[in-house]
Amino acid sequence: MQLESPLESVIAAAKIAHHHHTTVVLNPAPARELPDELLALVDIITPNETEAEKLTGIRVESDEDAAKAANVLHAKGIGTVMITLGSRGVWLSAEGESRRIPGFAYRPLILSRPVIPLTARW
Repeated sequence: MQLESPLESVIAAAKIAHHHHTTVVLNPAPARELPDELLALVDIITPNETEAEKLTGIRVESDEDAAKAANVLHAKGIGTVMITLGSRGVWLSAEGESRRIPGFAYRPLILSRPVIPLTARW
């Protein structure tokens, strides 16, 4: 889910998914503060640095900062935290383990028709 829908709708959808034991993945964009009621329903969250700061009050400029921000989100009930760090990669924190997965260079693929991007669960 993303935050482009009304917040009440996002919370309602998360409650339904949680009730049915469905994994709740939240991309908290656009950046804004969120109620603990919603965060407690989220299994996986994928904020960027700006969104992580908005949610935790911690400015993410280093791996140490990312770890602190992830711990704040874990304390709110979120099991897996993936803070995207642009070209530096992603900070992954889950099941008591945390680490930065480095970014990598790539050559963009130019397609002749539209592609719908998806957030995938591994």
